[in-house]
Amino acid sequence: MRAALALLLIIAACRTAPVEVEPARLTLFEVEALLGKPGVFLFDANPKDFYEHGHLPGARWVQFDAVDARVLPPDRSARLIFYCANELCTASHSAARSALAQGYPNTFLMPEGFIGWKKSGRPLIRPDGGVTGVR
Repeated sequence: MRAALALLLIIAACRTAPVEVEPARLTLFEVEALLGKPGVFLFDANPKDFYEHGHLPGARWVQFDAVDARVLPPDRSARLIFYCANELCTASHSAARSALAQGYPNTFLMPEGFIGWKKSGRPLIRPDGGVTGVR
């Protein structure tokens, strides 16, 4: 009887405990292949001044701890890709988790971030709107 009661308590606790889902990861190559495609949205979760000094083509700036309906597309089936500085930065993780929690199942991370993109020689948007790093 005690074992059954303990099992019921464990099951009840599991039902009420929120499950935090970690977003899937995309490589630089995968993100590059998706740029500009319909239904794909790229979000830069770096500090605003970092974003203004350069960002990936098509990226929108998002405050990592304020991701809500105002900054996300209305189509919840859209593919959302978040990045920040590099593998050590966790701002993009926070932003992506917020999107997942709001019902955007196609949410991804690009862990290499801005630094990895830049080091690879891929194009970046400069502060003047020009493009640099074109291969």
